[in-house]
Amino acid sequence: MSELKELKRLRDEERTLMNIASKLSDQLNRMKVEELALLSMLHKEGLPDKSEENKEEEGEREEEEEDQQPSTSQPVTEETEELVPLDLSVHNLQQVERMEEEEEDFEDDDLTMMMTQING
Repeated sequence: MSELKELKRLRDEERTLMNIASKLSDQLNRMKVEELALLSMLHKEGLPDKSEENKEEEGEREEEEEDQQPSTSQPVTEETEELVPLDLSVHNLQQVERMEEEEEDFEDDDLTMMMTQING
């Protein structure tokens, strides 16, 4: 009997983890789409995007470092990326659906506002 309970608990836990993985994957995809949209907007406005600026700056820094470094090898310190905290809390299905609806409403409002500014 206890084996059945343990098996049910493990199945529930697996479903929960799969749900979380699905939500994280979905959120990552949304963020990628948003990033592409922002980059597209920057490109349309003729503003250089950060990725191009960073590539140019890195290339200049590498050239300067090569010029400044003597022939003996020195340890190179690498820049670390800033870590962004993730909210990994588990919500029940109703809370998740309500949060998604609020996000969609917020995104729709933002999109409408951006389109108004672009067309205005």
